[in-house]
Amino acid sequence: MPCKLAPRSQRAASVANTCICGYLVKLRPTSRRTMLMAGELDAPSSELPECHCLAMRQAARHVTRFYDDVLAASGLRTTQFSILARLHRLGPMTINSLAEALALDRTTLGRNILPLQRDGLITTFRGGEDRRSKTVRVTRAGVTRLKAAARLWGEAQACFEAAFGVPRLSALRALLDGLPLAGRRLGPGGGTNSPIGRARVVPRR
Repeated sequence: MPCKLAPRSQRAASVANTCICGYLVKLRPTSRRTMLMAGELDAPSSELPECHCLAMRQAARHVTRFYDDVLAASGLRTTQFSILARLHRLGPMTINSLAEALALDRTTLGRNILPLQRDGLITTFRGGEDRRSKTVRVTRAGVTRLKAAARLWGEAQACFEAAFGVPRLSALRALLDGLPLAGRRLGPGGGTNSPIGRARVVPRR
């Protein structure tokens, strides 16, 4: 499917392409140390290793901005589109289950749910064994909006694939699919089971 987006969206795709290319370069093996003790943080910034977290967050922001720009005509943002798509595919879900499925914290999920609820695209209710837990489901209006947005989303996918290349995207997806497992190995907050938690921090004297 050829890329037929407006010039602004095409520029956004180019920026996203450049950013993720830089991200892939940063994944190459390096002999530089990636963990510094607290006593070594007075080294000049030019000597510090590049931050993997920052590189991925920057890439994600560029890609999100591109998809948001393409989806703008539908009145949905990328995260809201994902919420509707997940609810439509899996059916009603609790807030906690939906947040976990989308890898979002409850605060971020709440910010995206409120406009959807205000526009009548989703509805929430209390049910199940735990009456304190809210369940979310998509409405008929939400399904209609989702179907309209899906066409724009498909255009964004095609344009992004054209700009970045399907083989490289497949390789990137394979790398990204392994990140949740790496995160679980690190442990929440870099706990005692993680390399960060086991690192001995030496106070400055």
